[in-house]
Amino acid sequence: MSEITAESVRESIVALTGPLREQLDEVDKACTVKQSELNTLRELQRELRSALRAVDPNYVHPNTKSNKNGGGKKNEIAAERVNQILAQIRQAQDRLPDDGFTATTLERMFPGTSVSTFGKALHVLHDRGDIRLDHRGRGGANYWKLVG
Repeated sequence: MSEITAESVRESIVALTGPLREQLDEVDKACTVKQSELNTLRELQRELRSALRAVDPNYVHPNTKSNKNGGGKKNEIAAERVNQILAQIRQAQDRLPDDGFTATTLERMFPGTSVSTFGKALHVLHDRGDIRLDHRGRGGANYWKLVG
């Protein structure tokens, strides 16, 4: 059996790393080529979309985000849930702050429902005319009041 020396270990490591480095260089070169192809295709895509918009004013980019939150979840809430929240607000009318209530105020008064759900419901109630926007507070909070 041959003796293991530091020099023989170093030689073994170099022998192992050589082929790995060659493979890594090949992959890096392939990535560079593919990235260049991708950049060329994206530029062509931009030019074609621009030409299409010039020819067809009704053209809408298929990836265009339709709403503020990136086209993700819709800001919808069930009508039944909105009515439940309105009933809660009317029952607690005498406990509501005089300067109006916010989604956070309602969440603290009625734990178990998220601020987000209250916020969506309040916007629906406003659109229906059940509440009105009294003012906006510091930080942009909407302060609502019941109508009638």
